[in-house]
Amino acid sequence: HGHWLRNLDAPRSRGLFWRNIIRIVRAIGLIHAQGLVHGAVGEANVMTDGGELPDFQLAGFEWSLVLSETKEGERTHARVSPDAAVLRPRSYSFAEDWRCLGLMIGGCLERPGSSAGRVLGPNGGLKAEANLSPGERRLLKRLLTPSRGDQLEAHAIIQAIEDVLVGLGRTAQT
Repeated sequence: HGHWLRNLDAPRSRGLFWRNIIRIVRAIGLIHAQGLVHGAVGEANVMTDGGELPDFQLAGFEWSLVLSETKEGERTHARVSPDAAVLRPRSYSFAEDWRCLGLMIGGCLERPGSSAGRVLGPNGGLKAEANLSPGERRLLKRLLTPSRGDQLEAHAIIQAIEDVLVGLGRTAQT
């Protein structure tokens, strides 16, 4: 048995996982709407009680960068605190926050005991042989390696997750 996060192959657990991820996507969307980049999206900055209801919360805002704040007569520049070096991503951007979310999701889905197997390749891309639903595969590909046409905005990502949840519901029924 074990905790639901250790049993993501079960449709109920997988659905709860994706509903929790929607909470993180909303948080990232709110941060981005304020002109901020989180800069450290990952398992270390997601809090949960681990209960049976979605409760994931995004923390780690001390690493966030203001991209739109200016002082009188000063040009806008993102400033990085020296303390941020510990969790520094490869770049600071809205797209990098979404990529880090995709890496976190992939890491959760490839835990031991999961039929998803190895989801992420050595370069952080999506492995072709990963046992994911088509909706999960499309969503992770969008987050990890977006094309020019991919919308990296919270509402579009939430819609993609809702499509994944519909697919999980159909799988559970059959």
